[in-house]
Order: sequence, then structure tokens, then C-alpha cells
Amino acid sequence: MKMFFRLFLVTAAATLNLMAQTPAELRKERDKLIERGMWRDAVNFHAEKLLPISDDVSGSDLDKAVTALGQLDAWKEFDALLERAVATHPANTALLTSVADLYLSCPHYGRIVAGEFERSGGYRSFRGRPQAAGDQPEPAVGQDVATTYRDRVRALQLMVQATEKAQIDREKIRVWSVMAGVLRQPSEAWKLQTLTPLEVLPEWGEPGPDGGTEGAPWAGDAPVLYQPPASWQVARNDGERWRFALAEQVRLAKLINDPSQEVATIMDRAAFSLSQFGTQTLASYGWWRQQDPENMKGILEMDTLTEDECIAKTSDGVRRFKLPADQHFIALYRSVLEDKSYGGNAGDSLVRIFLNRNQADKAREVLERTIELHGPGPNDQRKDLLQQIIGDWGRFEPAETVPAGVKPQVPLVFRNATAISLTAAPVDME
Repeated sequence: MKMFFRLFLVTAAATLNLMAQTPAELRKERDKLIERGMWRDAVNFHAEKLLPISDDVSGSDLDKAVTALGQLDAWKEFDALLERAVATHPANTALLTSVADLYLSCPHYGRIVAGEFERSGGYRSFRGRPQAAGDQPEPAVGQDVATTYRDRVRALQLMVQATEKAQIDREKIRVWSVMAGVLRQPSEAWKLQTLTPLEVLPEWGEPGPDGGTEGAPWAGDAPVLYQPPASWQVARNDGERWRFALAEQVRLAKLINDPSQEVATIMDRAAFSLSQFGTQTLASYGWWRQQDPENMKGILEMDTLTEDECIAKTSDGVRRFKLPADQHFIALYRSVLEDKSYGGNAGDSLVRIFLNRNQADKAREVLERTIELHGPGPNDQRKDLLQQIIGDWGRFEPAETVPAGVKPQVPLVFRNATAISLTAAPVDME
């Protein structure tokens, strides 16, 4: 009886000690498991001790659990882990945004086995493909599928849920900021023309919108541009959804007197516009095929562009066109040049833009103003770049060897110089 009583006391004490652990203490215990490489224990610890906790760090907890799964190459457990977290805390916006991000960054591969989906660590984990030298191919079981489209749709569904559950304005701003990033898809901006259906998840392996363009989308005689709609529900495409997400950040920020948020969204819009309509889009155009004269003419005339004009590679070929100020990267960057937080980056972007346009005078003007407002930059980078623009510079280009008696030609590339002094001397070749 005494032994039983002592055992009861020990068990009760251990239970009370566990109940007394704070979330911070539990997370330290989890971190120790991770530091020691005890990945399976870390996953189990999350499921048993940390999953019931709902706070601002819950999303980070899930991130670490997924990291442990990755170390174990146990991606088949990934989807169940995430959906269990969402079901447990459907109103935790920090968790919902983390789950959305995890769906976007996870391996988008798997297989259907007996009607059930099993995610795998990547393309090389598909059946019949060895994962490392000496490995034997797995038995040919199930149907291989790619999940990129479905994972993105699920991420958007979770972000919509987060916008509906967010309570305070600062929280709502953060959620809409993440939403804008999910919608943006920098490498596949053409998909902004489509409206992703969010009511039902696609089937495993469904590819989603197919196609793409060789440049910024073009319709009729003008580029495709996106304006903010009156509401999320009436958006006609994902581009308008993206603009609405940005507009919501600005609207909510005004309610809490935070002017920096509007500047941040202007920087986002400028970066997007530049990615679509900047002269750098010409760099890869036709590198594998001969340029036609009109395209070459456009490239050679970049220095004649006015600030409301663009020359860009579009889905309709190389085009020279104008953009309204609220869509043009130069006007957008100029509008925030004096902002203390973002003005330096805006100025640096403008300098690169004008240099790419072969407009050194405008680059110098913006660079001098940026230095005046925001300093010479890290390690005097802006100051050094200014000297590159206004200094006297020259270099010799490769020249052909010519036989004796033939007058040689030595190409010289120079900047800001009006004269040059050269000394020629014979070279003793013996």
C-alpha cells in the first residue's frame, strides 16, 4: 500500500510538473531535441506538447516540425501534419499564414497509391529513380503526380481564411501582405491574368493554367495592367486580387496612422512594373536567334526614352509604349525617393534603371539626390558609383594582330574624356 502511495505521489508530481511548463519552456525542450538531431522525437514532441498551444509562435512551431520531417525524409506525413494544425487552430492567423507558406515551399511531388496521396521529397524520389549513388530504384507502385497547382490553391484558401479570422488592424495588414506575396508569383506573372478558383481543391496532379508568354502580357495595342477592384469578390483575375491585397494594407494602415505601409506597397508595385516593363527584359530576348532590325532599333534607342515610356519584351514582341504614372516604375520610385525608410532603395533602383537606359545624366542626377538624402550607402557604394559615372575613364578593347607595314587599329572605350595622351614604345621580342 505504501509503495502504491509513493508511486501515486511520483506520478502526480510528474503530471503537475508537466502542467506547470510554460509554452516557452516547452519550446526550449523542443529546441534541445532539434540541436541533438533527434528529429523523430522533435516531431512527436510537437504533436503531443506544442500542437495544443495557440499563440503567435504556433506558426514557427509548425515550421520546425516540418524541418524535422524533412530531415527524416518523411514527407508522406506532411499534409496530415499541416491539416491537423489548421483543424486544431482554425482562427490562428499566424499559424494559417505559416501553413500557406509551407504549402508553397514544400516539395510539389508525390504519388497516388491505392487512391491515397503520398508526398515525396522531390522529383528524384519518384518511383524507379535512385536517390543516391548505389541506391536501388523503388518498386513501381502508384501513379506519380505533381502538386504545384493544388498546393498553391490550398495556400490561397488558407490566406482567405486568415483574412476572415484576423481581428485587429495590424494583424489584418500582415495577413494581406502575405496574401499579396502568395498571389504575386514573380516567375509566372502571366498567371495574374487568370482567376484561380478557390471554392474546391483541384485533383492531385491537376496542372492548372498552362501556357505562358515570352514577355509581359499584351492585349490589343496596350500591355495588360491591373487596377484594384471594389472588393475581393468582384476581382476578375488574380492581378486584381493582388492589387486589392495591396490596397487593403493601405486602407487599414490609415486607420492606425501608419504611413509607411503605403510606401511599402508603392515599392511592391514599382518592383512588379519594372519586372514586366523594364529594359532588362530585352536582355534574353532572342539570344538564341537572330534579332530582326526593328528589335535592334528599339534596343539602340533606349537613351531616347522619356520617363513615361518603356521598351520591353512583351508577348507581342518588343514594344515601345507609354504607361500611366500609377503603373510606371520610374514615377512610382520617384514618388517615394524622399521617404526615410524606403527612399534609399528607390533611389538605387532608379539609378540602375537610367544606367540600363544609357541615360547617364539622369542616373547622375538621381544618384546625387539619393546621396544627399540617404548618404553614400554601405561602404560608400553610392559615392563610388557616382565617380564611375562622372569620372574620366577609358579602356582598350581587344585588337587584331596585323603584319608589319599595316597600320593597326586599337579600339578605345572612354567616358567623360575630351583628349587622350598615349606613348608608344617598341617591344623587344627576343
